[in-house]
Amino acid sequence: MRVAWSNSVIGRMKNFLKEYEGVLDKRRRELVWEIFEGVIRSRSLILAEVARNMRRPGADLQGKENRLSRQMKSHSWTHQALQEVLLRQSAAQAKDWTLIAVDLTDLAKPRARKMEALDHVRDGSRNEPVTGYWLFESYAVIRKGKLLPLLCFPYSLRSEENRSENWVIQQALTKLKEALGSKGIFVFDRGFDRFELLRLFEERNMRFILRLRGDRDVLSPHGENLGSAQEVAAGLPDAWWYRVRGVASGGQLAWKGIKLPGMQGTYNLVVSRWRGAGREPMLLLTNLKVDKGMLAEKVLRIYLMRWSAEDAARFLKQEVGLESFLVRNLRAITKLVTIAFMVMAFLALLAEIPEASLKKLMELGQSFRKRVDFLYYRIIWGFRALLLLLRDGPMSQTD
Repeated sequence: MRVAWSNSVIGRMKNFLKEYEGVLDKRRRELVWEIFEGVIRSRSLILAEVARNMRRPGADLQGKENRLSRQMKSHSWTHQALQEVLLRQSAAQAKDWTLIAVDLTDLAKPRARKMEALDHVRDGSRNEPVTGYWLFESYAVIRKGKLLPLLCFPYSLRSEENRSENWVIQQALTKLKEALGSKGIFVFDRGFDRFELLRLFEERNMRFILRLRGDRDVLSPHGENLGSAQEVAAGLPDAWWYRVRGVASGGQLAWKGIKLPGMQGTYNLVVSRWRGAGREPMLLLTNLKVDKGMLAEKVLRIYLMRWSAEDAARFLKQEVGLESFLVRNLRAITKLVTIAFMVMAFLALLAEIPEASLKKLMELGQSFRKRVDFLYYRIIWGFRALLLLLRDGPMSQTD
C-alpha cells in the first residue's frame, strides 16, 4: 500500500476534526479525537469497546473506560458545541432545492431499567412498544447516496427540560431554519401534519412537503368544506390524473389546491396512486407551486428521496452502534450520539475524495462483504480496514 495515499486519507480525518478545535479545550479535543476513532474501529458506543480501540499508550483498559465515563457525564463540556459545528458544516453545503429530510425514530433499550429519563417508544424493527429514547434526525440530501447529518439528538419526554414533543420539534426546526436560511425544502413523513408545526412553517416561510393523514379535514381555496383529504382524493376526476414517467406499474398523479381549517396559507394536495389491489393512495401536502403534471411529479420524487434518511438511521445502528450505549446519564448519551453523527459527516467528506482513491479505499473493506447500495457502508468498511492496517494509527491531533 502506498504510504502517501494512506496518509492522505488519514489526514482527512485530522482536518475534519480540526473544525471542532475552536469549541473545545485541548483536553477535550484529544478526548473527542480518541472517541471518534474508537467508535469507528469498534462499531460501538459501548465505552468499554471504545476504550479497547483507543490508541492511548500507557493506560490500562479500566483506566481508559473510567476516564471516558467521567468525561461523558461531565458538566464542564456539552454536546451543543459539537452540534453547532456539525450543523454549520453541513448547512453550508445545502443549495436552494436541497432536500432536508426530517424524521423521528427510536433508540430502543428494552432491557434498560436505570437509565435517566427512560421514555416509552415504538421499536421500529419489532413494531412494538419498548423503553428507550426518541431520536430527532435531519439530513441534507445533497444527491442520491450522499446525506449530511444536520441536527440529530436523542430526547425523552420524561426529561424535565422538554415541555412536550411539539416543543422539542419546534425548537429543532427553528435551529435548522436559522442555519439554512432560505435554502432547502423540508420533507416530512407521517406525524408532522400537526397544526402547531404547520403554523411554524407559515411563520418561518419554510418550503415543505409532508405526508398528510387521510382523515384530515380540508377546505377549498375559497373556504368551502370539502370533507376529508381521502374523500377529496377519491373524488378527483379521471381527466385530472397524470401518468408518472418511468413507473412501469402505472403510477398516476393528481393535484388540487386546498386550505386547512385554522390556517392562513393555501396549499397543494398531491395524490399518487398505483395499480394493485389494496394500495392506498399517497397524500402529500406542500406549499410548493404545483400547476402542471411535471411539478406534481417533482413533488413526489422529492418526497420519495427522503426514504434515504431511513437508510442512514439503519446504517448508524448497524455500523456505529447507535443503540448500543450502556451509559445511564442522558448527558453522556447525547454526547455519544452526537459523535456518532460526526462519524457519518466524516464519511460524507470521504465520499468526495478523487474517484480512484475512493475506489481503492472501498476495495479494502470488500473482501468478505456483500454488496450494498448505501455508499457509507463501503466507505466505513474500507476506512476501518485502513486503520487496522496502520497498526500505529493516528495517535493524536498533533501527530
